[in-house]
Amino acid sequence: MCNKNASVCVNYNNVIEIIACKEQHTYDVENKKCVNDISCSKYSNDFCSKCVDDNMEMHDGKCVTCSVPNCKYCEGGKCKKCTENYVIQTNGFCVEKSEVSCVNSDGLRCLQCTENFYSIDSINKEGNYHFCLPLSLAQIEDCKYSIISKSKCIECLDSFKLKNGNCSEQFDENEQETNSTNIKQDLKGAEVSCFIRNNKGCERCNKGYYYNNCDGECLLCSTNCKECYNTTYCTSCQPGYYLSSTFTCEPLGDLFTKCDLTLPTGGGCAICKDHYYKQKTDCISCDESCGTCVEGDSCLTCKEEYYKLSGRENKLCVSYDNLTNCDTKTPIGCVKCNSGYYLENYQCKNCSENCISCDNALSCKVCVEKDYVLFNSKCLYFKEIDYCKSANNSKCIECEGYHKPSDIGDNCNKVTNYGLVVGLPISVTLVVIILIVVIIIVVILWLQNQKQKKKEQNICNFKMSRSNIEMMKISSNLVSNKKKLAFDLDNNDPLKVDKETRDLICIGNDSKNNLKVQFSVMEGCDFYEIQTVPSLVSLKPGYACEFEIFIKPLCTCSTKEDVMITSLNLTTGIMENTKIHIELETEQTTKLNYRELEEDEKLGEGSFGIVYKGKYRGNVVAIKKMKQFDSNESGLDEFTKESLFRKKISMVTELALYGSLQDLIKHKKSDEIDMKLKLKFLLDGAKGVSYLHENGILHRDIKPDNLLVMSLDITEKVNAKLTDFGSSRNVNMLQTNMTFTKGIGTPVYMAPEILKQQKYKKSADVYSFGITIFEVISWKEPYLKDQFKYPWKIAEFVMGGNRLKKLEMMSNEQYDIISDCWSPQMEKRITINQAVQRIENLLN
Repeated sequence: MCNKNASVCVNYNNVIEIIACKEQHTYDVENKKCVNDISCSKYSNDFCSKCVDDNMEMHDGKCVTCSVPNCKYCEGGKCKKCTENYVIQTNGFCVEKSEVSCVNSDGLRCLQCTENFYSIDSINKEGNYHFCLPLSLAQIEDCKYSIISKSKCIECLDSFKLKNGNCSEQFDENEQETNSTNIKQDLKGAEVSCFIRNNKGCERCNKGYYYNNCDGECLLCSTNCKECYNTTYCTSCQPGYYLSSTFTCEPLGDLFTKCDLTLPTGGGCAICKDHYYKQKTDCISCDESCGTCVEGDSCLTCKEEYYKLSGRENKLCVSYDNLTNCDTKTPIGCVKCNSGYYLENYQCKNCSENCISCDNALSCKVCVEKDYVLFNSKCLYFKEIDYCKSANNSKCIECEGYHKPSDIGDNCNKVTNYGLVVGLPISVTLVVIILIVVIIIVVILWLQNQKQKKKEQNICNFKMSRSNIEMMKISSNLVSNKKKLAFDLDNNDPLKVDKETRDLICIGNDSKNNLKVQFSVMEGCDFYEIQTVPSLVSLKPGYACEFEIFIKPLCTCSTKEDVMITSLNLTTGIMENTKIHIELETEQTTKLNYRELEEDEKLGEGSFGIVYKGKYRGNVVAIKKMKQFDSNESGLDEFTKESLFRKKISMVTELALYGSLQDLIKHKKSDEIDMKLKLKFLLDGAKGVSYLHENGILHRDIKPDNLLVMSLDITEKVNAKLTDFGSSRNVNMLQTNMTFTKGIGTPVYMAPEILKQQKYKKSADVYSFGITIFEVISWKEPYLKDQFKYPWKIAEFVMGGNRLKKLEMMSNEQYDIISDCWSPQMEKRITINQAVQRIENLLN
């Protein structure tokens, strides 16, 4: 078994070998086991790769403490870097910095010596570092730090200034000491380069000079630079020059060759020419492959004969020469490849073997012309296809034995003899179908024959020579027992309207050929319906048939008409028409025959029709022709469920000699009509409304104009009649004609609920009757035109809950009836029967 710190072991010759240790454990090579090394902070492949402390090093895969005191990094038993405040010697040991006159150290060398000492990085004869040496050994006057090997001061005492490695309180412009030998040199004007100088050298240079880090002095900029950072880095240029992208000053003439528009100051370019891109104020030439660019390593457009591929890391253009096997080259790459290649990322790549056209390396479309077949987008040699003998144009064109190429030519299918397999079942099926059709035809003919025989059993055909019925000649081929039909078999009473009445007539064949005989009515007959049984009959020579004639009058009529008997000679083909006279006299009903109406003059026009004066059977009548109804059945049925003359709908009433009550108000003064007669007119009108309401009909247009005055004699039973209610049931027309002029009603007589376009009931008629009472009693218009100039003013007045005030000629009882009729609230209005009772009380 593995020990507790191992994760993988093997047993080899009964010896357990450790293959891998658990996490955070190392392999002890000497003892061949996994151990937990507490000094290790990072593990790799069962060995420690990093120790916990920096002063530890790896030894045999374990962390051990460095043997050198004050060492930070140790390797191979030697110190590579000391801790803070120590410097390392050549023998690898660490010494305290104060022991070598050092102020600051980095663990390797001294960074700063104590005062009156200078640093030295050279090795003495014994091979040791001195780090810091006394300044007196440098032999440079007034110097704090110096490079002894170069006899050069690098920092003077605080009260002195440093120049060219020498220290002095003040440097003469004309001469200075250059070294310890006091050799003088003419330096007239040399101090012009430095603007501020201190004990460490020049602190700030004048314009046209730059600071040299090597000797701490200011050197002159290049010829064309106005200001610079070093000898090759200009920051501004002299007049006539511009700062290039390489920070050198170039003549402005060079700028015009690559710049379209310069900056107003002339110190650079604002817009570059083609094949250049702008970098700060300079124009840099694009790559040779670019047509235009905005940076050096990326083209916007390509130069002629170059193309650019999207998605490439290199954004430059590529020469057309790289587009091999391409038929059509464009600035975006290849768009059409040569035969045998396919397009991928605008480059041409090889199709698979024996393929001359493909979409990609795995999908071929066309194979080489001969011997190869396109199968599952691959080109196969034709012998690899079962039963294939030869191939051409990517298809197998010939197969072996009873096989033939498939529709797409990628394999060989076995041939089936459809002539035998399909033909035999089809032939048998056709024979069966023909037999079934023949049987069906025979059965149909037999059934028709039986039906005809059954009909003939119901038809009364007889031989005229054996009958005692007296027949009369009515045409060259026909004889009959009657010359007219009166439909008086049962009795002589008038015929019922909308009910059938029958008569019998015998028609005989008096010719030598067979005849077909049938009855027909005259064209345009719309006031009765007629049918015959049988409708059509075949008569042999010398035979007759009894016809049963049924007639149904559609209206009240008294007429004499002719019906037609049509006979067809089956031998000669000659058709003959013979008339038989019919006489009708129906009972009196409300359905009149419009042919009996005679129109005279026009009397007036209402909401639903035009009224004419006319005559009906010698009586003077009023004929109201209704305006056109909706074409749908339901709209027509609202007016009448009986009338069939839908295009000739009229209402016929007796003619009132005195016209309407409105006409009487216009033509006679109030004192000419007695108040009792006025109340009698209103009582008769109220009874008419009551009759309508009892039958579930709303009038919707009650006014004096619709009360016809029949008599001015108060002793007559009826003095006035209500009219214009026959159309009141047509709700659809009511809605479409609701206007303030010729529509149903006017605002004068309209109830408030109608004006508000709300649902209304019988109480709307009661309101209109209340206004009518007011107008008849006052014998003038209820709403005077000087107060109500426009119809909508009346509507506003009524909808506001206002009502007309009581007039002087009205009694309190009369005005109370009016007030109860026109109450603003529908449910508080009296019924029309209550109005009848109260008007009768006034008369009595």
